[in-house]
Amino acid sequence: RYISVTGVQTCALPISRVVASRDIVVAGAGLVGCAVAFELARRGARVRVVDGRDVGRGATFASAGMLAPYAEADAGSDLLALCEAGLALYDDFVARLTADSGEPVPYVRHGSLHVAHDDAERSRLVALHAALQSRGVAAEWRDAHTVQVHEPQLSDRASGGLWIQAHGQVDPPEVADALRRAAERHGAVFVRGTITRIGQRGGQTVDRKSTRLNSSHTDISR
Repeated sequence: RYISVTGVQTCALPISRVVASRDIVVAGAGLVGCAVAFELARRGARVRVVDGRDVGRGATFASAGMLAPYAEADAGSDLLALCEAGLALYDDFVARLTADSGEPVPYVRHGSLHVAHDDAERSRLVALHAALQSRGVAAEWRDAHTVQVHEPQLSDRASGGLWIQAHGQVDPPEVADALRRAAERHGAVFVRGTITRIGQRGGQTVDRKSTRLNSSHTDISR
């Protein structure tokens, strides 16, 4: 597995080499930053996470938490392949995070309904349905009546909809907080502060206003 690290240059290193270096500063305590801290700390790295806000109170707080790759990425794209792979990991990830954090993680896989309100949307969703069927992805076309029964608050302009069973949802701030608890159980330290500069002298230094943090690697997670 690889993890992105950022210093003077952006590069990719095997996670084993990052952990072996031990001292790591993660800039940003959102969902990604907390996940990086958790995964590194549980492998034995000494991790400090720096953010000027509470955990999960930046972009993570504004995220809808949709796990919906088949609606978010184009068929055949690298993004879809990446999102599919991520979705396939979620059950095990949530189980492991629940065990390590000590509390349940809000997570559902109830599917998602994508509604057509005009002919163009209907044609796009019908084509998506056919593409998903050809790949063996569970999806079901629902007529206007079935869609209205399923979601009574929808406009009566709804002409049908595509139900994709594999999709799900998480609560991003809650997941970020669970990652924080799990990371702390493995020794990670969360520090309130604003990073003003990242430099390199032998290893790396991260300036947090009046405090200098020394590290071998710095991860920028926003």
